[in-house]
Order: sequence, then structure tokens, then C-alpha cells
Amino acid sequence: MKLLRDSLATIGLCLLVPFLSSCTSGAQFASPQLESTVQTLLTQVSSQSTQIAQHLEYISYLATRVPPLPPSPVARSLPTPFVAGSLLIDDGNCCVAAIAGQSILIPVVFHAASPLAEVTEMRVRAGLTSFDELDLSETEWEPFSSEKQFEHVPPLNWSGFYVTVQFRDALGNLSPVYSSDISVEGMPAPPTSPTP
Repeated sequence: MKLLRDSLATIGLCLLVPFLSSCTSGAQFASPQLESTVQTLLTQVSSQSTQIAQHLEYISYLATRVPPLPPSPVARSLPTPFVAGSLLIDDGNCCVAAIAGQSILIPVVFHAASPLAEVTEMRVRAGLTSFDELDLSETEWEPFSSEKQFEHVPPLNWSGFYVTVQFRDALGNLSPVYSSDISVEGMPAPPTSPTP
């Protein structure tokens, strides 16, 4: 590749040969040094033209003689045990409302499957933020359940309620960590009417 780059870069110089030759034929130079410099340049360019011709012949030879490369092997993914799952908060609704400071129950549905064994356990955390696998490592495993309800006390105004879960099958294979959230509106308590 370097040989090709060098050759192509020198082609530009070779194009100057006819131009310089026409400029110098019958030309009178003001200085003998300038005439000597032009002659030296013409000699060097002519030499490089010869080298380029040899390089191009060699490149042409290589292009026709090198056997084609074998096709690269198709990458195949090895089957790996995995557990897949999902969770759905409050039937997929975007938000839920409740009186600020009063407890509400938020339903969550869990799905999980493994190609190698039954999914038997899960660990779940709920709160005002999502959790990663390191956070879940501090949570106890519990038997898999397809449904759970989480108690939540919303603050005044809007907040997020997050549920994070990881599943495990009977052979100990883990799922990725799944997380979802729902917006919760904490409404002010209605005013109490005065007693008559």
C-alpha cells in the first residue's frame, strides 16, 4: 500500500516533465545556477518516471497473481443459557394519582422464562429510583410470583415510582436486570367542610 501511495504521489511530478521540457527548450536563463537547477530537476523527475513504471508493472503483476482471499467464516453465536423476563406496572398506565401522604397499592405483573429450567426465584426492589445489579445483590431472593402489589406513599406533586427485578431459574441462571416506572401524582387532601 505504501508503494502504491508513493507511486501515485510521484505521478504528479512526472506530469511536469513535458511542461518543464517545453519551458526549457530554447529558453535563455538569467542565471547559470537556475539553468543547472532546472536540468537537475528534469533528471530526477525522469528517473522517478522510470521507477514508477517499474512499480506499476509490479503492482499489476501482484493484482493478477495473488489468489483471492478465502471468505471470512460466518460468526456464529454459541448458545448460552439465559433467563428472559419483563414487568408491567399498573397494566402499563402512564400515571396514577393519590392523596399525598396516604398509602396506595401499585400492582405489578412479572413474566419470566428460561430455556433450561423453570424460573423459580426473583429479587425485587421498589422505590423512588431504579436499581442496578449491585443494588439488587443486597436484596433477598424470593419465590417467583407473577403478580405483586407494592405499597407507596406519594409526596405532594409528581414523583416517579420504580420497580426493578431480576429472575433466576432452578439451575442458577440469572436474567438481566429489568426496571420500569410509573408517574405518581400526589394530590393535596380535599378541604374538610365545616360542621354546621
